[in-house]
Amino acid sequence: MQVVESGDALLKMESFWKKNSKQILIVLGVIVAGIIGWYGYQSMVVQPKEDDAANIIFKAEQDFRIDSLNLALKGNPATKSKGFLYIVNNYSGTKAGNLSKYYSGLCYLRTGDFNNAVKYLSDFSTDAKQIQMTAYGALADAYGELVALLRMDGAPLPSITVAINKCFTSVRERKPSGEIGKAMREKNFHIAYFGLLRQS
Repeated sequence: MQVVESGDALLKMESFWKKNSKQILIVLGVIVAGIIGWYGYQSMVVQPKEDDAANIIFKAEQDFRIDSLNLALKGNPATKSKGFLYIVNNYSGTKAGNLSKYYSGLCYLRTGDFNNAVKYLSDFSTDAKQIQMTAYGALADAYGELVALLRMDGAPLPSITVAINKCFTSVRERKPSGEIGKAMREKNFHIAYFGLLRQS
């Protein structure tokens, strides 16, 4: 009984193969060609592009470390650095291209161009949590720059600094500054203990 059943199964498989062998071989050929093509693309296009971008970003990072922010952004003829913006525009999709968005955003933030800082920082994304958190902080700084401040007639000049610092403290601690001040007074704990002179 078992021999007959297994013989029937073999006949069915043989019949199926005869009917569909061309289609099966074509599908297998397409899958194999796709895998070979993907590996070829990765090794002959993507990896060389990654390597080039990694070599180019090195010089821009050196300019960034010494606070030569415009040279880091736009290139430095003295060191033949092409700059972060060049990498962003010519090596998109690479790790260095993505990291250059982060550096570009920081450069723009430090030079006071907050719109471009927002543009590049919001386009940056990484799995490295510390770098991503730093990028979020820089993005918040770019969004949170002082837009306008009006001083009431007769108010003393130092009140400007106090108002800005109260705003900074409130945003940083995510509480109204009055609540923070009350808690500090109740605990006899001066805000300067936080180590940030800007907090008040």
